[in-house]
Amino acid sequence: MILSGTLRKPTNLVPLALVAVYLIWGSTYYAVHLTLESFPPFLQGGVRFTLAGLLMVGITLLQGKAIPSRKQLWNAFVASIFLVVIGHMLLVYAQQWATSSMTALAAATIPFWSTLWGLTRKQKPNRNDLMGLGLGFAGIVFLNLEQPMAATPLGLICLFIAPVVWAYGSIWLKGKDTPETFTLNSYMMLFAGLQNFAISLLLGEHMLKMPTLHTWGALGFLVVFGSMIAYTASAYLIQNTRPAIATSFAYVNPVIALLLGGLLAGESLPLKGWLAVGLIIGAVALVVLKPFKRGS
Repeated sequence: MILSGTLRKPTNLVPLALVAVYLIWGSTYYAVHLTLESFPPFLQGGVRFTLAGLLMVGITLLQGKAIPSRKQLWNAFVASIFLVVIGHMLLVYAQQWATSSMTALAAATIPFWSTLWGLTRKQKPNRNDLMGLGLGFAGIVFLNLEQPMAATPLGLICLFIAPVVWAYGSIWLKGKDTPETFTLNSYMMLFAGLQNFAISLLLGEHMLKMPTLHTWGALGFLVVFGSMIAYTASAYLIQNTRPAIATSFAYVNPVIALLLGGLLAGESLPLKGWLAVGLIIGAVALVVLKPFKRGS
């Protein structure tokens, strides 16, 4: 349904889009970790997003959809810089010099920055949004309270820039002249992939080791689920919901990753972890459990 190319209009798809970004992006942490054992960050991004973009553009052409206008392609290109190349890949790049808990904490600031950027577009947060911001961030801090939080100066710079730019991109994209959501994401992925290849070339990246079958499987998961489906769902949320809803994945994803990691490792979540989960669930409930109206 998310791949049908009709995401722009039916706002009843908001719950489905939220489930997609929560579960899929929450489960991509491990997949990204696997791929980075063989691929350096921007080379991985180049392969991942270019493959996703080519597949999606191919689908739009097979469906007989019109090629976007020059202005629409330009908006997709700019959005790919904000939301993918800087907003996402800079976080991935920073993981070389920052702990995972520090990265999760940085990502958790996305809703805060989105709210601030939204004020520049006269998108005022309601009381539930503000309460959700506080609870969600507190939950992330509590979740990582006993984990090492460290980063080099370069890592800190990347971790600061990435969420600010992603948040700005989510506000910038809303209301812009774009094709329907699936086509928009098709070209966003393609443009992002080509940019990642260019950055990888400039940085002199090279393969770290021969990919295993598990590595290729993880890359395939990132291409189909992490890029084609989740990014399409995210673009839909950006265009159809309030900033607080569209960025609520920043609180949920670390929880999903932690729970999945616990299941895979056969470990149980400690009491403090469950308390943090409770705070985050409360935050998301405050933000999301409202009537789903376009532009709400």
